[in-house]
Amino acid sequence: MIALALSLLLSWQVVYTEPPHPWLELDHGTRFQDIAATDARHAWAVGENQWGTDGHYSVLVRWDGTSWRRQVLPKKGAWLDLAKVDASRPGNVWVVAQDYEGGNDGLLRYDGHRWRFLGLRGATEAVAVGEDKAWAFTPKHAYLFEGNGRQRFDVPITVEAADALAEDDIWAVGYEGDGSTQPAAAHFDGRAWTRVPVPPVAGEGTHELTAVLAMSPTEVWASGANDLDTPLLYRWDGTRWAAVALRSAPITSLIRHHGQVWAADGKNLLRQDGGRWLRNTPPRPITALADGGGRVWALSGKRILRLR
Repeated sequence: MIALALSLLLSWQVVYTEPPHPWLELDHGTRFQDIAATDARHAWAVGENQWGTDGHYSVLVRWDGTSWRRQVLPKKGAWLDLAKVDASRPGNVWVVAQDYEGGNDGLLRYDGHRWRFLGLRGATEAVAVGEDKAWAFTPKHAYLFEGNGRQRFDVPITVEAADALAEDDIWAVGYEGDGSTQPAAAHFDGRAWTRVPVPPVAGEGTHELTAVLAMSPTEVWASGANDLDTPLLYRWDGTRWAAVALRSAPITSLIRHHGQVWAADGKNLLRQDGGRWLRNTPPRPITALADGGGRVWALSGKRILRLR
């Protein structure tokens, strides 16, 4: 399916800009990396501020329905790179916290009252499900967190992103691993994780999927790129994955908004509409999107944007 991108008229507003740290002198600027929302009153954005060549501190802000505010984090989570955030409700929020210097990777969990740090070496993704559960992924395993315990599952791919339709209907994407660098997908049916074949990509290098959106059991989208930033886009129709051709840069974020697929490719916003892709160019490049109660949020460097 080759679709031409048509003009999409939208208006964006910058609603938050992360200020410099009050006392760090080597401030290289904030980079928001991910955003999640559960409704019009609850949203979270995460990232880091690199204040030197070998130092950084965590950045986590929360939307309370009126304004975005910094969050106070536990000591173990305050000096990490916050790479991913997901929430199933305001009292079940999970953040992937990575430490690419000391190996103190883990998860930040918010229960509606306070943040806690949970160690998990090599954490790459987290997906909140239900009232108080979450799946977290490392290169070799998937972990189901429930209450104060966790279960470990083997996962047949190296996971970069995941999305849940239900507690027993979860998709994960990434690449095959074990010497293969082809794009890969796996599905959890309530019992086990199973590999679901993805059409291979020709050429050398790493071909990986880094975003996934589960719309329904018969419509799932996954996007990524290879080493040369050639975009990859696939659609699951309930039976198989099929490659989708789209004139775009690699898509970095996928969301559902008003029943349609919306995507960010680093520069443009794209909306899938009956086989066509409509394009909007915001005033600033956007890297991540979130929908909360029909409100669209976007990330651009140290700024958070809102669709008017």
